[in-house]
Amino acid sequence: MARRVIPLSKPLMSVNEVAIVLCMSKATIHRSLKRCDFPIRHFVINGTIRFLRRDVDDFLGKRESRLTDIG
Repeated sequence: MARRVIPLSKPLMSVNEVAIVLCMSKATIHRSLKRCDFPIRHFVINGTIRFLRRDVDDFLGKRESRLTDIG
C-alpha cells in the first residue's frame, strides 16, 4: 500500500486516514468502534465516521511516551 500524506491543515480524519496513521486495517477500526473500545473518540457526520486530528495526535503522543517509558 502506498503511503499517503495527510495534510496537517485538515481537522477531521476518515477511518481510512486513521488506519494509515495507526498502521491498522479499516476493518479492525470498525470492529473496535462496534465494540465501543476504540481509544479515540469519533463522530458520525452525515453517516460517515470522522475523528478529530487533535485526538489522533494526542493518542499517538500518549502511545509514544508509553513506549519510551518501557524502554
